[in-house]
Amino acid sequence: MTDPQHPQRAAEDVLVIGAGPAGIATAYALEQANISYKVVDRAQVIGSTWCRLYPSLTLNASRYYSHMPEVPFPRGYGIFPTGAQYYTYLDGFVKSHDFNIELGVTVHSV
Repeated sequence: MTDPQHPQRAAEDVLVIGAGPAGIATAYALEQANISYKVVDRAQVIGSTWCRLYPSLTLNASRYYSHMPEVPFPRGYGIFPTGAQYYTYLDGFVKSHDFNIELGVTVHSV
């Protein structure tokens, strides 16, 4: 157990809390800058909000503004992708990169 007065030094320079779209985009930016990081999320899947929304939900911003860096949405998704399409897109983006993501982690304080 770590002494609270002398916390153990983390192996990474940055801790990103949340593996949703913002956390994933942050991981991408940190990798591009060669900064060590870890993304943690209490859910067991990335983008957990997007994998369990009602089927008719669509993004309220167009695909031109909602895509991950350097990877536009497939044209077949239309102007406003559905929640299911967005989740599939996020999942594919993460799988195509070697992001340092740990799921099932609850952060109690920072």
